[in-house]
Amino acid sequence: MFLNSQKALLKSDGTRLDDRLPSHVRPAFLKTGAVSVAAGSAYAEFGSTKVIVSVYGPRESKKAQAFSDIGRLNCDVKFTSFATPLRGKAGQDVSDKEFSVLLHKALEDAVDLHSFPKTTVDVFALVLQSGGGDLPAIITCASLALADAGIVMHDIVAAISLSCVGKDLLLDPTYKEESQQDGSVFIALMTSRREITQVTFTGEWSSTKASEALELCCDACVKLGEGWLKPPRCSPKPGDHLEPQPPFYEITSFHTEAQESDAYLKYVTIFEYRGSPSTYTALSHTSEGHEDICSLTVAQNRQPLPFQPVVFEEKLLPFEKSQN
Repeated sequence: MFLNSQKALLKSDGTRLDDRLPSHVRPAFLKTGAVSVAAGSAYAEFGSTKVIVSVYGPRESKKAQAFSDIGRLNCDVKFTSFATPLRGKAGQDVSDKEFSVLLHKALEDAVDLHSFPKTTVDVFALVLQSGGGDLPAIITCASLALADAGIVMHDIVAAISLSCVGKDLLLDPTYKEESQQDGSVFIALMTSRREITQVTFTGEWSSTKASEALELCCDACVKLGEGWLKPPRCSPKPGDHLEPQPPFYEITSFHTEAQESDAYLKYVTIFEYRGSPSTYTALSHTSEGHEDICSLTVAQNRQPLPFQPVVFEEKLLPFEKSQN
């Protein structure tokens, strides 16, 4: 079993199938301000894993909740129906609930709950594509979204996971590597304070290998935190002039979960090229000021849609509710 797994995951030169060394993380892309109507938001890519997080509040806590002099952090994680090729509804519900609890545990010590007493901050995470290391990507992205919302935090939280396959430690594993792991480590770390907010081990670990795994994970979190710079928002600012794209970007199919019937799409922010042959995942921005994740197909075009706001004429794009 181990030999077969090792041959499948490591090449003869000791590198992984994506050409990384076992101790290297996947390329990361982090961007704040992905959802303009939210108090704060962030979009993150770690390899093929793609996550978007929106933060709302602080808002007044519900009367049914027990009285508290400190604020509340409400975390909710969802996976899109197209996040993975195989994803049953029952399994999805379990992962959603489990990830929501783990996200809250990873963030609560980093957020200054006394700075918004008797109110609640809502953190909504949506996994657009599951490619391995989903929970660390969610936590890292959520931490940036909270900072973007101006929520007082003790420090930024970065998270990473590691898979043990036989004798090999694979940092920031892909979905395939996770599916063949004998054990795993997950860690969330306040990058400046070097304080762990959450750590989880699965499988059997020797003290030596566990220490090595923790050191690899902590170093990766620190380096990730040091590399963060706040980029410009991906959505256009009020007053920005955006010209509609040329006719070869004509949309032939557009689907969203939105309930609106009279609204029209003004522009989309492209997140992912899905092929087939011109299908994309995007964040839609409507004439009513609402935003939602959508999938769209464009006519045969001479070049791919850019990963930035793409503008269309409103009259071309009536909403069609997705038939999921």
